[in-house]
Amino acid sequence: MGIEELNARELRDRIAAGQVTGVAATEAVFEAIAKYEAVVGAYISTFREQALAKASMEQNLDRVRDLGVEYKEVQAELEQRMAEWLALGEASE
Repeated sequence: MGIEELNARELRDRIAAGQVTGVAATEAVFEAIAKYEAVVGAYISTFREQALAKASMEQNLDRVRDLGVEYKEVQAELEQRMAEWLALGEASE
C-alpha cells in the first residue's frame, strides 16, 4: 500500500513507527496535488518548498532527539537555517 492510499490515522501511525518519513508524506501530498489540481481547482497556492523545509526540519529534530541531544539546544539553530534557506528560495523567484 502506497502513502497515497493511507488515511490520516494510518499515515500518522507509520510516521510514528518510523516506517514513513514526514518528508516522504509531504512529497506524496504534493504529488497528489499535481495529479488532481487541474481537475479539482482547490488551491490558490500550496507553499511546497516551505512545507518540505518544515518536514525536513522536523525529521532532523527527530534524529537529534534519538541521539539524546536536548531539543531546545538545536531548535533555534535549525529554525534559523530553515529561515535563511527559505529566504534564498524567495530571492531566486
